[in-house]
Amino acid sequence: MDIIEQCRQACGGHGYSSYAGLPGLYQDFVVQNTWEGDNTVLTLQTGRYLLGCFKAAVKDKKTVPVPYINRLPSILKASAPQGDPTSLATIGDAFDAVSANLLAVAGKAFMEALQKGKSEEAAHEDVGTLFGAQI
Repeated sequence: MDIIEQCRQACGGHGYSSYAGLPGLYQDFVVQNTWEGDNTVLTLQTGRYLLGCFKAAVKDKKTVPVPYINRLPSILKASAPQGDPTSLATIGDAFDAVSANLLAVAGKAFMEALQKGKSEEAAHEDVGTLFGAQI
């Protein structure tokens, strides 16, 4: 996209002309950068998926495809990961701990919204708004 824009600028005013071929290239290519949505959309989609996994793991006691969610109770009770802070295992444990704690807080808020009689859509909206600034 940046290269197309540089080429358009190099052509001066003619870069906007359809004869240069750049406007069509630009229109066809820009969509590729945001095909699945911007980061906000992707973050909300990921959050909904994680909340669904959390709900399945906690309520239905199902094994879910996100490994740290299956170990949620033990992760939430654990202290800070020990060991070499530069090792991949320690970094992975720390990432799991941060993710599990944030998901537990979001999951609790989600479940409370459902218990208050809100629809799942409204509960997702509440949690997305609550945590949107932190993500």
